[in-house]
Amino acid sequence: TAGTSYQRSTVKPASEAHRHAIAVGVALLYVTFISSAFAAIKVSVKYCPPFTLLAVRYLAAGACMALLVRIVGDPWPTRRNWARIGVLGVIQWLLPAAINFIALRHASAGMASIMYATNPLLMAALGSRLLGERLTVTRMVGLLLGFGGVVAVMLTRVGAGRADTHLGVFLLFLAVLGMVCGTLLFKRFPVRESLFVVNAVQALVAGVLLVPISLLLE
Repeated sequence: TAGTSYQRSTVKPASEAHRHAIAVGVALLYVTFISSAFAAIKVSVKYCPPFTLLAVRYLAAGACMALLVRIVGDPWPTRRNWARIGVLGVIQWLLPAAINFIALRHASAGMASIMYATNPLLMAALGSRLLGERLTVTRMVGLLLGFGGVVAVMLTRVGAGRADTHLGVFLLFLAVLGMVCGTLLFKRFPVRESLFVVNAVQALVAGVLLVPISLLLE
């Protein structure tokens, strides 16, 4: 019994450490993809109107994920849940991305990446109040250092003869705030469908809604 207890006590922390390492690795990969996307978007909005570009992007992504859902065999949601997931997609996908695409006409890709770095900082700050997540001293110090770094970079870039304008920075902040609000809603009211289905529905709904907007405005 003592030997079994010892083995369990030694194996469990190793398993938790392994899961933590995977989570950190996936998070870093996600941040890398998101940050590198700003450079591509910055170039794209020079040759294509933002809403049209976003509509094509979401419809293409939604079609690919819908095919993935079919291959995996996950069930599609009911009509009521389609609407619920679609509203979440508008808040979490459509509005932040639309604002972000417009903002990149008034700010550089580097500034967009810097502003996006405030996403986890805002999430940690608001999550402690709205989700009851514990805000430890270490997290508080991390928040202060993170926001301090963003402010320091912004002060040296905005209005210093660069492509970054106050309007662009403000719009980028609104886009990040929209992403955070969407994440909070997703966390507060979790969906039961698979993440493949949720992402496919969100992308398709956002893409379809953007089509008339792009036709009217662009």
